[in-house]
Amino acid sequence: MRLTYLALVLACAACSKKSNDAPKATGSAAPKTTDVEVQKPKSDAPWDFDAAAVQAKLQGAWIVKDHGYLGSIEAWEVKGDQVKMWNAKKDKETIGTLVIKGPCVYEMKEGDGSSTTSHYVFDGDTLHMGLGDAGVKQGEKIIACMSNGVFVSEPGKCTFYLDNFGKWSPEEGTCGLNGTEFKAANTSFKYEGSMPAHGNVFASDQLWNNQPVKAASYEEAKAKAKG
Repeated sequence: MRLTYLALVLACAACSKKSNDAPKATGSAAPKTTDVEVQKPKSDAPWDFDAAAVQAKLQGAWIVKDHGYLGSIEAWEVKGDQVKMWNAKKDKETIGTLVIKGPCVYEMKEGDGSSTTSHYVFDGDTLHMGLGDAGVKQGEKIIACMSNGVFVSEPGKCTFYLDNFGKWSPEEGTCGLNGTEFKAANTSFKYEGSMPAHGNVFASDQLWNNQPVKAASYEEAKAKAKG
């Protein structure tokens, strides 16, 4: 029995030593997971603007007039790109997806497949929005959302861009600043219009005088829209 016991002790000691003396793994450690830079989708739009920053400014509840047609009044609740809209005159609520397409133009896509394109401009933190024309100045470039497209005026050059199924297609156009007024014409659609400057932004009278009102909540916006 003594020999058997001693043999077991020696065997266990050998096992322990083998385990403790096992060679450690060599070589470089497993590579750490690093953040992969997400490439933003490239836009063919001939202007620079931060759509996310515009969308952030629009978050919350609003009382909005003249969206879609003159004389309309709606309560909006904007959460991300989803917009709950209640039409006070029709007593009807719809849900839309907000797409900021440019520094002065947006599209509201609704569940039934319809969509509405309207113009906006921020003069500082003050929002002007409606069916009129709007524009912004970016250095020597003027981006003007007028008629059914966007005019881009640069020194010695003017291009009219039409949204062709999500892609901006260049068309013929003439435009430029005449004193304190921006004038533009498009030969394809026989359009001709103008809008005055308000500092570094431009807006037609209808749009400039139309300022959506911020509300504390969607319910408050509905109550005020109902009047």
